Amino acid sequence: MAAPPPGPPGGGQLRLVVYALSFLFIGSGMALAGAELEWLAERVGARTAELWQMYAARGMAYCVSSLLGGVAGDLLGDRGAHGLMGVSMLAAGLGAYAMDFVATTPSQLALASTGVSAAMGVFDTVGNMAILRGAADGSQSSDMSVAHAAFGMGCFAAPAALPTFLGGGRLVSFGKVSAACAILGTTLLCLPGGTLRGGDLDVAAAKGGKRPVRLDLAVAACATVLVYVGAEQGAGALLATVGHLSFGLSSAASLRLTSTLWLALFVGRVASAKLLGGGGEQKKDDDAADRLVLVVSFVAAAAGLGLAGATVGGGHLVLFPLVFLLGAAYGPVYPVAFARMESKLHFSATFGGILVATGGIGEMILPPVLFFAWHQGQQVTQRRGGLAFAATLAALSLLYALAWAFILARTSPAEDAAAAAPATTQKRPPTASYDRVPTADIEMVAQRR
Repeated sequence: MAAPPPGPPGGGQLRLVVYALSFLFIGSGMALAGAELEWLAERVGARTAELWQMYAARGMAYCVSSLLGGVAGDLLGDRGAHGLMGVSMLAAGLGAYAMDFVATTPSQLALASTGVSAAMGVFDTVGNMAILRGAADGSQSSDMSVAHAAFGMGCFAAPAALPTFLGGGRLVSFGKVSAACAILGTTLLCLPGGTLRGGDLDVAAAKGGKRPVRLDLAVAACATVLVYVGAEQGAGALLATVGHLSFGLSSAASLRLTSTLWLALFVGRVASAKLLGGGGEQKKDDDAADRLVLVVSFVAAAAGLGLAGATVGGGHLVLFPLVFLLGAAYGPVYPVAFARMESKLHFSATFGGILVATGGIGEMILPPVLFFAWHQGQQVTQRRGGLAFAATLAALSLLYALAWAFILARTSPAEDAAAAAPATTQKRPPTASYDRVPTADIEMVAQRR
């Protein structure tokens, strides 16, 4: 019985822990900005609604920096990934500190926030590609799920825990906390020694190399990411408002409804990491990951339709279970689909940056679409607004499910094997490209002549 192929050199478990902690820290820093929004508006002398330019700047910076991060990742190679991630984390911490203690006008606040989002875009692109290229064969999906589960836990826990550590409920130390998280994460990524630096990520050639992505598959991949990210962020941003004004919940219950969504998203990613642990045959694990994304996409659509039915029927008791189901179904989609697309399409870091930037575009355009659908229904009746919101969420879930099904249909196992074939021939040294002829046979042929 043949021994299993060795994983990537350099202590994969320790590397994964470092990645997860880094994603946790960057998620904490990003989430804290929204938690102290009212205090920031008061400090710069603006109303909360006037800080729209901050969110517009954040979205644009995230998209542009994701593209630049992908290009930089290809130029620097895998050996520069950790350094680039460390620099981006440090920049995020400095930007967060500037938001609290340097910016004195809404424009300056938007500029500092732009720096935070730009650093996040670089970190997201380079970090995702580093996780995929450094993972052992068969564990890419589970490793991505672990890292993004840590990110989700940071987004969920930091705003909830911060008031406990700060007196008076005023989040005046957001910049200090974010900067400390970034410095700690940077230290982890730049630890001395060979275990966490450079060489352990130089395995791209063994995983199929880089090749151009077909246009139809590129469009389907971008559509999957754009629609999913937009639906997830739109649900998280509007659920508290919809729960209060359309579902008839109290303000406190509406906030708990949003917390339920993010907690369920974390649980879904942890569960997918456990299910896709890479302990069995690689082909079966890959097939299971492909099916998991498709199944949870349809489950999310069903949860959206269930929310619509609960709105019409007034079933408030089932709102929290349905929202938990929706969040748990959202959880595995992004990390598992991103990992499987990289494995199927063998794309470069530049195209990875395009995918991350596409998700940023979805985050900018689809939440307003959800808000418009809810607002139009709300003008008719209270319940009609909730119905429109939930039905739109279900339609978006079906849309990215269809895009993912198209990718599965157009990437057959035979094409995957053909794409991976050049990697095996490239790795062979010149002396191994032919079979050696025994010396005795050569001498016998010479004597006959």
